[in-house]
Amino acid sequence: MTKGEQPKIDLPNSDAEVWLQRITILAIAASFVLVGINYAQLPDEIPVHFDLSGHPDSWGPKIIIWVLPGIMSATAGFLLWLSTMPHNLNYPVKITPENAAFQYKKTRLVLRWLSFVTAGMTFYLSWKTIQIALGKASQLDPWFLWVFLSLIGASVIAMFIPQKKAH
Repeated sequence: MTKGEQPKIDLPNSDAEVWLQRITILAIAASFVLVGINYAQLPDEIPVHFDLSGHPDSWGPKIIIWVLPGIMSATAGFLLWLSTMPHNLNYPVKITPENAAFQYKKTRLVLRWLSFVTAGMTFYLSWKTIQIALGKASQLDPWFLWVFLSLIGASVIAMFIPQKKAH
């Protein structure tokens, strides 16, 4: 079957999918609220880039603080939107009527997990950027990059591991 011929089936959202979507939306909204509450007290220049060890290595105007939640909300929103149409996506296995429900549910869950991770990262980076700009911290936490990359990597790996059982 080609992508256009993949079965379109109506599958109810699992509790995990519903909660991931809710928490994602809450984290995105919280990022904007966090920035809005702290914006007036930020200095004119804030950190806008960090090196691999989490130290700020570039500074820019404080208006830039709005860019991260804006871009990440668009990214998370796009992932949530994609999760509503798993029948239109490409898969590393042939989608058949027998495996479609399994593949679609797994894909929806992974896309919602990725949107949640993206939203969580956005909240953390917004909060930590504010903390650094206000002199309450000097760098990102050392674990941040590795935890974030591990969560993204695990999501991608999760898409491939159980597939051999489902076709």
